[in-house]
Amino acid sequence: MAQNLVYQELALTLRQLKSHLGEGKLDGTLWHQAQLLWQERIIVIVDEDSNPQHQRFKTELYRSWRLLTTAIMFAQMNKTPDKWQQVEHHLQQVIGYCESIT
Repeated sequence: MAQNLVYQELALTLRQLKSHLGEGKLDGTLWHQAQLLWQERIIVIVDEDSNPQHQRFKTELYRSWRLLTTAIMFAQMNKTPDKWQQVEHHLQQVIGYCESIT
């Protein structure tokens, strides 16, 4: 149950980040908060959940997180609208997987 709260917290933080993602700017504080949640609370979760559906969601969540971090890096370097649309897309994917797990 506590694990679900961590995923909910990450989804909430990413929703806030997405709502502030405008005009090609990333809220660095929210992104840092999301990264800390990921590194300190999500990655370290010892997975005792034997539900195969949850395992698939978690695998996709990890993959989507890597794509999100890469998209953010490229968007910050390139600063074109299509790159920020990719960031929004990946944010929504990660949020969706977090919600599916909880």
